Amino acid sequence: MVVLRSAGVGDTIGAQIVEAGFPVIELHQRSGSSSSRTIWALWKVLKVLKPDVISAWLYHPSLLSCLLSPLLSKTAKQVWHIRSLPNARGVRPWNKAIQKTLALLSRRSQATLATNSLASMEAHVAIGFRKTGWKLIANGLDTELYRSAPVARARIRGELGFPHDAIVLGCIGRWVPEKGYDILFRALESLQSQLPESVFRRLYLLGVGAHVTHSNADFLRMATRALPGERLRLLGKRSDVPGLLQALDLFVLSSVSESFPNSLVEAMASALPCVATNTGGVGELEIDQSLLALPGNAPSLSVALLNGLSLSVDAAARMGRSNRLLVKERYSLSNMTQTLDSLLLDT
Repeated sequence: MVVLRSAGVGDTIGAQIVEAGFPVIELHQRSGSSSSRTIWALWKVLKVLKPDVISAWLYHPSLLSCLLSPLLSKTAKQVWHIRSLPNARGVRPWNKAIQKTLALLSRRSQATLATNSLASMEAHVAIGFRKTGWKLIANGLDTELYRSAPVARARIRGELGFPHDAIVLGCIGRWVPEKGYDILFRALESLQSQLPESVFRRLYLLGVGAHVTHSNADFLRMATRALPGERLRLLGKRSDVPGLLQALDLFVLSSVSESFPNSLVEAMASALPCVATNTGGVGELEIDQSLLALPGNAPSLSVALLNGLSLSVDAAARMGRSNRLLVKERYSLSNMTQTLDSLLLDT
């Protein structure tokens, strides 16, 4: 594996790959740069390795693999992993330029275009990527790790300081524009006048993700307009997400742009009822229509949240079981790895 920057340390995926004994070449590219030094370093790596397959992850590496393709043998296979939505909220102009360049190059390249949702493929075709040569590889997850664990629920809720009668709403995602946290908090704020006081005062929020913390003044300012500070649990980046999901009564995804919503699928695998904005690949997950909201629309998300919070205990349990069954059938690790292996290893 070649990483343009660093494999990272601690609980990062890169560090785990290194610890597992796989060889990783780190190029230590500086953030935001696409220097001749990086291209030269990659050129030397490809000259030595002479790969049979070059599997490039996301836009920037895909562009580099295309530029360096003359170094590959005529039989070498290229795969560009295009696993996002183009022109997402907050995308920088430089990244938009890379998207447009790749779109033009895709019409001449023999690379396979791998994506994780039909929505992503259609959105990229719409901005000029070629229509053929796509391969759908949905993200997979360990459905034994992400599952309902009723025995652990009371313990985890107690550790997080939730009262026994709390209604816990959960969201997972780093603090970036495309996650739509501003929309979520506006939707929650409007619930104050729509929910009975006896219900609203029991409503708590569990937030997980990079910079989703009480120490992030901007984030906390938005959050406390929706709920009092004592009813917020903002935990930042965590590695124990499967356990934290056990504390929830309802999961919410407020994103304005998602190719494939990993956190939503994790919550579904954990047998939770889920509210979500209908963006990107969300529409492929068969979420109940009453719990879907228009992306970027706070009133619509407020209605979906109200519907989710109004579910009876039995209805919520049925919805959770249905969500888990769908994930087990479509989004298991074995499904993902078999499809990926067939793409990368078949010649």
